[in-house]
Amino acid sequence: MPTRNRILAVTGAAVSVLMVALPAGKSFPW
Repeated sequence: MPTRNRILAVTGAAVSVLMVALPAGKSFPW
């Protein structure tokens, strides 16, 4: 299912961004 693969890809990208953003947010408190 293309839709399912797309959702998985978006979810995976979101998780990757969060994993990078969380440490960055701790290093650079706004």
